[in-house]
Amino acid sequence: MRSDLGVPGKITGYDCYNDAEQLEYIYRTSNDATILSISMDSWISSTDFPLYISQSNDSYIIANEDKKNELIDSGLIRSKSFAAVPSRSSEAWDTYGPLVCAQYAEALVYTFIFHREELPQNLSSEFLRLLTENYGDVEPGTNPSLRETSLATRALLGNKSESLNTFCQNGGEIFDNATEN
Repeated sequence: MRSDLGVPGKITGYDCYNDAEQLEYIYRTSNDATILSISMDSWISSTDFPLYISQSNDSYIIANEDKKNELIDSGLIRSKSFAAVPSRSSEAWDTYGPLVCAQYAEALVYTFIFHREELPQNLSSEFLRLLTENYGDVEPGTNPSLRETSLATRALLGNKSESLNTFCQNGGEIFDNATEN
């Protein structure tokens, strides 16, 4: 991954999923501690599918239980460095900051790719320009693996999101307030 859709800044890494498209492990690295924290917080655990995290100053690994045990057994990561990924609770988020902007951007990218006629009319010209420059060439009908729920789609769209993430990180406005009803 060269960037992560929904994370408003520069982050790289890779994902590993099994054939059932369940997470085995992911690795992320960034020189920006805030961006790394936002990325880590985007992952949630459940009782049916617990996840574990091991982190350092500039990176983290999130793994399912089997992969966590493999990494510990191989000696690559100490068992004490893993902690359970918490379940998400309903948190009070800022009304519009970089994280909320990035989440809107992620939703709008999926809308643009899979439901082009449904884009809001009040998108700012800068956001619309970035959206069309980065995603205008993505056509779901030309690639059978390009489905809304596919992991290949998540990777493709995430890798194209760097300029949108920077836009959000720098305080960009997705919506043109002058045309809002």
